Amino acid sequence: MTFHQTQFQDQTFYHFELSKENKITIAKQGGQILSWSCEGVQRLYLSPLNSWNLSKPIRGGIPICFPQFNLNGSLPKHGFARIQEWELSPTHELNEGLLKISLRLASNDRTLAIWPFSFLLTLEIELSMNSLQCRLKVKNLSQDSFKFTTALHSYLAIENLHNISIKGLGNQYFWQNLSTYQTLAPDLIRIYGPYDYVFTSPQNSIYLLSDTSFLKFEQSESFENIVIWNPGKTAIEIEDLPEDDFLKMICIEAAQIQKNITLESNQIWEGYQRITVLNSEVATN
Repeated sequence: MTFHQTQFQDQTFYHFELSKENKITIAKQGGQILSWSCEGVQRLYLSPLNSWNLSKPIRGGIPICFPQFNLNGSLPKHGFARIQEWELSPTHELNEGLLKISLRLASNDRTLAIWPFSFLLTLEIELSMNSLQCRLKVKNLSQDSFKFTTALHSYLAIENLHNISIKGLGNQYFWQNLSTYQTLAPDLIRIYGPYDYVFTSPQNSIYLLSDTSFLKFEQSESFENIVIWNPGKTAIEIEDLPEDDFLKMICIEAAQIQKNITLESNQIWEGYQRITVLNSEVATN
């Protein structure tokens, strides 16, 4: 395993390499995974129009939404964790081909000014030769309880939106984000236009299938929802996303947004998402 750190503008980036074909890059801002190369293929989408201004969220990779998802509350969209600088643990564990990385964000003057609770967030990343797992832990350091919603807002790189399908959400309830009308999802989901839906999480894994890539998604029961998002041609309205790049990305997010999580003083909540690269035979069976 190799590790090095780079700077660009005001940003700090951490680079870990298991092998030439298996590596990861993490931004100090947001504790955000920006790049995951597995078997020599880039698995995450990162917008080329990011400003890299510390005051603005980074478009792509795996942003962490906390303590609010979307605009479902009084805080800025998706909360503040993604524009805070996280601290990288000085120790990184490598055991039998599994690399473990940890980053932390503690409440501070900036967070307390808009959300009056003390907390500690920990992101535990596990990187193997064919998988990436992100585990988010939330600890309440306040004397009072607090409520929050959260998500791992994963942007997946794809070759063409019109050539993918998502399998494994059949008969799960789903509804358009910011709506309450629910219906049952089809067995196979294809996306041809703007798509922003929340699903109840199935007990089984779900799969992202394309002509060249097969990914399996697993998540903890504590994430009771899955969000699938693509802006379609409305990408032209998003300043940090090229107007045709909606064809190159799909978000499949582990989320807890339908119900608030209530965390008592000194309690810890945690949830994970694991993405595994499969061969075509395994994925289609």
